[in-house]
Amino acid sequence: MPATRKHLHISKPRRRQRSVSLTTRASRCGVKNYVNVLKSVHPSVETFFPVTKQYLQEYIDAKKKQGTIKANSLDQYFQHIESYNMALGH
Repeated sequence: MPATRKHLHISKPRRRQRSVSLTTRASRCGVKNYVNVLKSVHPSVETFFPVTKQYLQEYIDAKKKQGTIKANSLDQYFQHIESYNMALGH
């Protein structure tokens, strides 16, 4: 009896994605950069989460003014910021 396609299929065990701790998310470069840039703009503010449209606009404007804005870095930073914001429940 010839082997059928079903019998030849070898399934790989699926890897579970680990949940990243809040501390790890907070230490990512995008989150640190976001907080540091906004602290320079608003020294009296304690926290910049939840992220607002105003905070993001000020962050982008400050990065433009510094001349350190790069599209690929900014995209990664936004992913870090979004991930941390979601982990905080916002």
